[in-house]
Amino acid sequence: MKALIKILNNLHNFFQICLISLNLIVIISSIINPDLILYREYTFKDINLFMIKLIQIEQIVDILLNILKGNSFTSSLAQVLGRNIVSIYILDNETNNFGFLIVLIAWNLGDLIRYLFYSVKNDLFTFMRFNGFIILYPIGIIGELICIEDKKNRSNVNGNYFRCLQTINTLGVIYLYMQLWNKSKKNLNIKKD
Repeated sequence: MKALIKILNNLHNFFQICLISLNLIVIISSIINPDLILYREYTFKDINLFMIKLIQIEQIVDILLNILKGNSFTSSLAQVLGRNIVSIYILDNETNNFGFLIVLIAWNLGDLIRYLFYSVKNDLFTFMRFNGFIILYPIGIIGELICIEDKKNRSNVNGNYFRCLQTINTLGVIYLYMQLWNKSKKNLNIKKD
């Protein structure tokens, strides 16, 4: 039974790596040619919005099946809830291109590193897993805050709603950042000064 679970887990990781890699290829293509129509009338934003939502659904499955070993339930839930709120309620076809691109790159690179770490345990991916967040989390939150501010400017909803969302999002990222920082010190044997 353990062998079957390991095979299914590896297949799941492989699927996630392929999905995220495909999304990164779409992102790079859109940078090279911003007016690119990928399939019929679908733009890179349409495809990326679909892919982000698909990846978020997969990550909910990860939490439910406890696939993300080593992550606490609370930190996994906080990350997935935060991303789902941003991807469902904030990101759309009218989203600021710069903020949208920053969010996509930070989320996809972070996920790619994580799933590669789970699949191929070696020193390089261990180092990337426990150090990549130092750069990717601040970049991601900047992109998310740009997108939330952009949505606030384009909507008729009270600005307090969006300020509250920005505050919750920022506090959530700080919480996740501290969780990963502590895990990084533990896994990379970094001693406190």
